[in-house]
Amino acid sequence: MNLIIIGAVATSVLLLGASLQLNTSQYSVTTFDKSPMFAIPITGFGGYNWAGDVKQISATWRFPAIASDSPDGSASTWIGAQGGETSEFIQIGVVENRWSQRSTVYQAFWSDAAVNFSRQILFSANAGDLISRSMKKNNDAWNIQLVDHSKKVSVTKMITFRAGSSFIHAEWIQEDPTLGTIVARDVPYPDISNVRFLKLRVNESTPQLDLADELVLMASNGNIRVPTSVHSDSFTFDSPTGAALQYLRDAEALDVSSSTFNAAFVR
Repeated sequence: MNLIIIGAVATSVLLLGASLQLNTSQYSVTTFDKSPMFAIPITGFGGYNWAGDVKQISATWRFPAIASDSPDGSASTWIGAQGGETSEFIQIGVVENRWSQRSTVYQAFWSDAAVNFSRQILFSANAGDLISRSMKKNNDAWNIQLVDHSKKVSVTKMITFRAGSSFIHAEWIQEDPTLGTIVARDVPYPDISNVRFLKLRVNESTPQLDLADELVLMASNGNIRVPTSVHSDSFTFDSPTGAALQYLRDAEALDVSSSTFNAAFVR
């Protein structure tokens, strides 16, 4: 019960995710100097957040599979780093989308504030593909790498974005994304298998993560995913039951009301 309660409490960390706008050609990145306005639901993120000076973050996982009878929806799984401002954010990961007419899409992407959080697609993949992701910062750029071990595909890019800034949060996240940066609700979430994050690393070492670092995903379709404790550098998600489930339902109602108010206030 303690795990559920701590994970459900709203966090002061500013969690951002890529928008659903797809752009497969924009790789010339400019510096993002003006912070946009944000009002996004705090319920759409599940996983772990590590606080400290982030120089490197990495993880490995398999593309979670969307059920064959799943309704339309969108999900994403990613690692990312954030600074103290909304303009200091970069992420790499994968999207799992079920569009109309039962079209299922699995893609690897990167995104940052300079491209207005739109997903920059790197390559397509399949459910179950084993993919490693790594981000490393130097004085000039972020070096990002995604490797699909199943398809034997590797992509490396240098992103010249905020390299001189301090990034103070590292994240391993499963997300129910939004359609924009001023919204009160997440998009529909598909019926998808639980992802298992493996080989967690930050600054080339195993991060020390505990209950205070957890985030509970409360998807728009009512699906709730609670991160398990980290064991052997890995974690996955559980579905709550009983009193824990009731508590999270109550917390979700409060969070949705808060998100609605925040979006209206920003507008």
